Amino acid sequence: MSEIDRRTFIKGAGVATGVAATGAGAGSLDLYPVQEAEAIPPLVIGAGVAAGGVALGWALREFEVIGADDPPEGLTADALRQHVYETALKRESFTNSTIVDNQNIIESGIGNAAYVDGKIAAFEALNAGKSQSETQSAMLAPVNDFEQTVVSNFGKSWNEAASEFQNLLSRIQSHSDTDPSNIFISATNDSYHVTGLDGTSTSTVNFDNGNTFDFTVLSVSEGGPGSRTATLDPTADPPTDYGGSGYDVTNPDTGDSARILPYYTFGDMLNQLQTTFQNARDGLITWLDSVYGQVQSGEIEVSDLITPKERAAMMTDDGKYPQAVADLVALNVPVDFEREATVSLDWHDDDVTLNGTLAITSPPDNLTPGTYDPQADSLGSVYLTYDVGAAEGVWTAYDDAKGVDGGTVEFESEPYEGVTYDIVTNYDETASVTAGDFTKGTDGSSNTVWTVDVSDQLENSIAEISEVTYYTDTDETRYETIQMQGTFTIEKFTNTETGEQADSASFTSPEPQDDSNYVTQEEWNQLEQQNKELIEKYEDSQSGGGGLFPDTGIPGWGIVVAVGGIALVLLGQSDDNGY
Repeated sequence: MSEIDRRTFIKGAGVATGVAATGAGAGSLDLYPVQEAEAIPPLVIGAGVAAGGVALGWALREFEVIGADDPPEGLTADALRQHVYETALKRESFTNSTIVDNQNIIESGIGNAAYVDGKIAAFEALNAGKSQSETQSAMLAPVNDFEQTVVSNFGKSWNEAASEFQNLLSRIQSHSDTDPSNIFISATNDSYHVTGLDGTSTSTVNFDNGNTFDFTVLSVSEGGPGSRTATLDPTADPPTDYGGSGYDVTNPDTGDSARILPYYTFGDMLNQLQTTFQNARDGLITWLDSVYGQVQSGEIEVSDLITPKERAAMMTDDGKYPQAVADLVALNVPVDFEREATVSLDWHDDDVTLNGTLAITSPPDNLTPGTYDPQADSLGSVYLTYDVGAAEGVWTAYDDAKGVDGGTVEFESEPYEGVTYDIVTNYDETASVTAGDFTKGTDGSSNTVWTVDVSDQLENSIAEISEVTYYTDTDETRYETIQMQGTFTIEKFTNTETGEQADSASFTSPEPQDDSNYVTQEEWNQLEQQNKELIEKYEDSQSGGGGLFPDTGIPGWGIVVAVGGIALVLLGQSDDNGY
């Protein structure tokens, strides 16, 4: 793509010929999701949220999934079992965040992007004077390529999970003190368990552009009331009877379980993806049939229109702006850029508070502070993008009765990796510790506890604990997008431009594209006028006037407002245009 500055990008946005832009800013744009941040680990691992930072890029462009884990050599039996559980938990979270929890973006997001790609290609062919059959071929080509990208990303996720299962199973079988039948339990029927791997094969998915992708197929031996073989093949239709819900791996310390290889779920998602792209192809053909005779070659110039994938790239600033928000907007998910939300996660054992940008697939007309359940309140999928370094939680799992006892503090739950704990005493002294500072042991009642000696940080080694908070110890701005699945509370909204508290937030997005969308001449005129006003505000901001681009601390925020307000209006066809 050629490169233009931001002023040119805004100036070209929304004029009657479409979005006159093919790039933004100097230098290359990093297409990675939110620095691949894991955020504060407890905020993304659990029943209430799913990590969404990596969840959105797979739906727009080629994406590398988390590689298959291979346990290190020399682990004890207990350590190996714990490692297997942690690996399964990480894989389950990744699977949920990239696939299962993002079903709402498949039809409205991926389907919309496919329509946009197809319509842009169709208008370019029409401008070139191509026949209807040639135009149809040109129109469907980017849709077919897009399908290959998305389905291949999806397939990579399955293949890596399958490879990881093989690695874990092999290491368990080679260890003298572990047995897979005690570790991998059938989620469909817990009377059955994994005894071994019969073999692997592949199942090929064919794309309309002539390319293919191979899904790994596992043949897993199961024992229980009888012996059987489960064939785990996400492309099978209908799927086989056994192993469909995957396998549960139990945490030997807590009894919690993580689920891996739920191939029924993968199979359902594959069908949804394939159906979405086929519907887009069928709809585009219907649309072309209806407009081809009305279009005069050369009367609509779209050579500079951008696709959703390019738009997501252009909305970042050398990777510093939250890529996941750009991906959400490109996938047509409603976002409110003008209101920062302060959100507490009610489902969490600890008091966790986050500040960030909300995106909701089915938002109400106005969202006010209060407590919400995404499912009960029919919100669809709810995403929050926040700065990892600005998030904080209140830790309550410590022995309050003992407090600081001779410099020793006792935690009753395992401390989280990757965060710093500030232990504040009644003497207004603070000791800072991390997970690596603790020693695991038992108390007088044989309960598992984690202790740490903080005497070297305190003048008063016998004290009460006033509060324990935890946070990610980083000075860099790093964003993470999480998807709320449990109940959450919006404490307040803040106007990102003025810093004042706001009563509510409004979420807007353009009308999704289908086989009958049109944009009238009047709408184009309104956009052109709005574009002129944006240019004036932009120029004012560059001369110190603030205007459209206040110092929000988020690079690229102003350009996102412009893109969200103008560039996402998609080119259609109207009788009012006289074409």
